[in-house]
Amino acid sequence: MDYTIEFKKFKNFIKDNYDYDNDLIKSKYIHTLSVVKITMMLCKKLGLNEKDTILAFYLALFHDLGRFREVERQSVFNNLKFDHGAYSNKILFNDGFIDNFNINENDYLLIKKAVYLHNKKDLPKELTDREKMFCEILRDADRIDIFRALATQDGYKAIFDNVSSDKILNAFYNGESIDIKDLKSRGDRVILRLGFVKLFSFNESNEVLNELGYLDDYINIIKVNEESRELFENIVNDIKKDLKGEKKYVR
Repeated sequence: MDYTIEFKKFKNFIKDNYDYDNDLIKSKYIHTLSVVKITMMLCKKLGLNEKDTILAFYLALFHDLGRFREVERQSVFNNLKFDHGAYSNKILFNDGFIDNFNINENDYLLIKKAVYLHNKKDLPKELTDREKMFCEILRDADRIDIFRALATQDGYKAIFDNVSSDKILNAFYNGESIDIKDLKSRGDRVILRLGFVKLFSFNESNEVLNELGYLDDYINIIKVNEESRELFENIVNDIKKDLKGEKKYVR
């Protein structure tokens, strides 16, 4: 498949429908391309065949379509106020954007599920093994690039001040998803992001993150209050150990 042509269709859609000079629009476009790159790296490491690699490519290309509409509506990204996974599917299937691509309709349901679920706290248990694999590839790739996006975002300040509750810390150390509704401090938000590492499903995701260096880029921009430094260092050390451990997903 000629990926260049598919990228061009996506780029033309963004430029025809949104203000590409808007920094948030541009950053989300760059994020999409970066998630595609990471997804392709993962597919290669996982040994996926060409058909499955192409499907994973489309998931990465489509996953944040709703973010562009979110910027247009409210000029900020807020997962509590706007479900961009659901809106991405609206653009794809209700508005017909998916018709621009030569995709087998038999894959539509899987695409709907993976795009909708990529930003959800946890995956539902009723997914098939194949659906779960593609969802996990997309979620891992997305999380990996979030470290890059935050570390390179103009004006972004990551501050580790305090952790608001044991609930946040326990979820982190237990490798559980942290509910964004529970975030009450800047330290909570940092732990949420650092905890992405513990949520990866593939050992290959650890490898990609290490190769790209995005985690260190993010850690290096975090300003740590002195009274919280010991806790922060313990958290970082825990993540570093986790990067050397075995992940939950077995193909």
